[in-house]
Amino acid sequence: MSPRYDTDGQVRRELIRQALESHAPTIERLLEIGNSPGVSISVKCNGENIWEKGFGYADLRSAVRATGATVYPIASVTKTMAAAACAMLVAEDEPIKTYLPDLQLPRHKEIEACATIVDILSHRTGLQEYSTLFEGPDGLPLFVDDKSVHLALDAMPADSGSFRGTWSYCPPLYALVTLVIEKVSAMKLSDGNDVESYHRAKPYARMQDGTWVERRSSSSGYGFPFDSSMGVQSTVADMMKWASFIIASYRAFSSSAENNPLSGGLKLLPETQTVFRTWCPLISNEGGNPAYCLGWFLHEGHYIFDDMFDSDGQTGSLEWPCTLPKDDLGQDFRTILYHSGIGHGFTSSFHVYPDQGDAVAVLGNSSHSGDAVDCISRVITSIISGLHLSIPELESNLKFYRNLEVGRWRKLNQDLAHQQSQRHRKHTLVASQVVGTFANDQLGWKVCIQSASQDRSEYESFMHSRGLISAEILFGNETDVTLPLWNFCDDTLCFLPNEYDYQRWGMCYMADWTQFLIHANLQDDSSAIAGFWWQYDGSQDGIWFRRIA
Repeated sequence: MSPRYDTDGQVRRELIRQALESHAPTIERLLEIGNSPGVSISVKCNGENIWEKGFGYADLRSAVRATGATVYPIASVTKTMAAAACAMLVAEDEPIKTYLPDLQLPRHKEIEACATIVDILSHRTGLQEYSTLFEGPDGLPLFVDDKSVHLALDAMPADSGSFRGTWSYCPPLYALVTLVIEKVSAMKLSDGNDVESYHRAKPYARMQDGTWVERRSSSSGYGFPFDSSMGVQSTVADMMKWASFIIASYRAFSSSAENNPLSGGLKLLPETQTVFRTWCPLISNEGGNPAYCLGWFLHEGHYIFDDMFDSDGQTGSLEWPCTLPKDDLGQDFRTILYHSGIGHGFTSSFHVYPDQGDAVAVLGNSSHSGDAVDCISRVITSIISGLHLSIPELESNLKFYRNLEVGRWRKLNQDLAHQQSQRHRKHTLVASQVVGTFANDQLGWKVCIQSASQDRSEYESFMHSRGLISAEILFGNETDVTLPLWNFCDDTLCFLPNEYDYQRWGMCYMADWTQFLIHANLQDDSSAIAGFWWQYDGSQDGIWFRRIA
């Protein structure tokens, strides 16, 4: 697809630029296949920015094209910046409880007493990702204070003996990093992230009939407690500035040379030897030898992408189809710093090759299993790395994921209809029995069920005879996200919305029909319910919400 990465600098830059231009039609096709409205790309080669381009639309409604200046939330790529912000604290190696004396994790006493900033930034606490505890049905934060964050973290699972003994990617733990930064700096991290952006992309999804749906979003990045995990917004142009800073800092760290030709007078990252240290080696795979440092994947190999960490990291054992590049030129391994991000309607991919001074940033305004950003990133990084990538195979696999995604709601609806048909309904609940406020004491989480506040006639054709009742459920603090309730069977209610609202609220992470059911506790057929169970994660016990009002 392109010359070897060690070709002479000026010649290589021009050849790669030409290769990128020739693949523009491929990028356009991937956008169309992946139901992705727009994407922005920037490429650095041998220390120089050689290509910056937007494809598709940043805002479909207003027909605003994507450019290098389009602003996107970069989601988990924010972690690379959080590590830089905490670099000086990392060097102190103090337990996080030094900064957060009120931290209480009764189920995870070792983490509470001993975990440091390093343990959190490198994901080696052993705490397993359980983002459902932090997110409402629309994928946005439920919690607004540190106590509720502590409760949610304490409810997350961890295997015995896993503290500092295993790598377990756990973004919610970065909520503690947010609290530490705010405590030490005496300022709200959200004050820096909560900035109105006038060139910000808008997030979209596509329904099965081809209709575009604008997803719910704000004009700023993610707020507390996700600030340090996924709160930053940026452009691909600015991501190249961040790449220059990282390249210069890494090269200063990896060599004893006093003169760094790529520094350009930049101030270097403090405590680079700690930030870029291999804290958690990961399983080697066909792409090379990955590890996790602080806020970054550090990889010695030819390529690195997210699906390399599924299962045991070996291509032959992956559950889903995967298109990976091939080295046909017999090149040596390269050092690659990498992170990706996926948020509510946005996806990001960021590769930095510090030894060669290369970098690739790809940002897009959709987020789902059929999104095009990851595939486009594979095309671009293969070009600058001199690797072969099968474009027909890549497009075929993207179609598979696209079809899986657009059919997700219909599959949920069909599963619920089938399950409901297997159950006999002796009685049904009415709105007056379920209206009220309910709380889970362990999580400090409130759920409100209220009388329907608006006409729900658009649900009648979707619900058919399922028993839509005049009530709707509201989760946590997202009081504008109201989901209609309908009778599933006896004392069980369902809150699966129609396809439009399912896509608008970004509920695709709820992929199992059981997650849309709440099971009421009813003393007798006419009384108000005392509370309900919600099986929000099929692999975990359900949680109890008792009536408090």
